[in-house]
Amino acid sequence: TEIYTLSLHAALPIYKRDNPLESTRGYYNTLEASVATHLLGSQTDYIRLVARNSTYHRLTKNLVLARSITFGWLINTAADPAARPIPLPERFFSGGASSNRGFPDNQAGPRDLETGFVIGGRAVVMHNLELRFPLLGDNLSGVLFHDAGNVYSKLSKFSFRFNQRNRQDFDYMVQSFGFGIRYRTPIGPVRLDLAFSPNPPYFFGFQGTREDLIGGTGKEVNRRISPFQFFFSIGQTF
Repeated sequence: TEIYTLSLHAALPIYKRDNPLESTRGYYNTLEASVATHLLGSQTDYIRLVARNSTYHRLTKNLVLARSITFGWLINTAADPAARPIPLPERFFSGGASSNRGFPDNQAGPRDLETGFVIGGRAVVMHNLELRFPLLGDNLSGVLFHDAGNVYSKLSKFSFRFNQRNRQDFDYMVQSFGFGIRYRTPIGPVRLDLAFSPNPPYFFGFQGTREDLIGGTGKEVNRRISPFQFFFSIGQTF
């Protein structure tokens, strides 16, 4: 069933950084809010809030400590939330090169219990910590990082818990550690990140083709997100 949404969106950035492409001092804060309501013709009602805070500290001439935290909350404000659910595209999706590098891109959070497909959540908490340092000359540098967080089914399910209870449980904090290389270019650093996660989620996943899924054939198998992830992209993580 298609659900049409019409929302109002506002964003407020507050920042003071020495270099937008590769910050070594300062901070960057953003607050975003979206409201969808049937009063504007939307078929669903919700409030979506996202807040981010990033800070950059030069520890020595060559060492920079950078940290960032992202918090998101999606609130269903419909009189009957079960009858007017929040559409899939409006939910939170995260994980990957610019959030928690213990996941492939947008693979964090709740999954459909029959197919294993990611279905998004109504809350997200992500924390990133990086120690940035030079490696060779002026253009090649390195990063040691730690990421922690997840997409949660709802805010009340937020937890710092390290262990996954079972293959239906995705409301816990996934950790990842790793090393990255940055090569400076005029449009920003080109980066390579290698990450290891000690607690990636297990889940029941569908095995088969699209036709198998539609026809009800195929089968469910036990799957797990790989503990090792590799990312190649442009720009600093935050």
